[in-house]
Amino acid sequence: MELEKIILKLLKEAFSAGDPQSDIAMRACELHKEWLCLQRKEGTYTKEAHLALTEGYVADKRFTAYYDKLGPGCTEFFRDAIKNYVG
Repeated sequence: MELEKIILKLLKEAFSAGDPQSDIAMRACELHKEWLCLQRKEGTYTKEAHLALTEGYVADKRFTAYYDKLGPGCTEFFRDAIKNYVG
């Protein structure tokens, strides 16, 4: 739960700044990767799966509502940041 709070805090800061390639956005993405690795079997993380997950966030209204509570469009911003992160 603490990691999730940190991710959301950083994501909100990055979103407010408006740059999905910023250092703070990349830090949020890095921590999101760490969060994913905690949720999955060790050694199963892939960049493709990470990006696909965030594409799902945009496609699924439940996830969109969760991330867009930080600001309208934040879910798409996060997906774009992940695209840059896994680039």
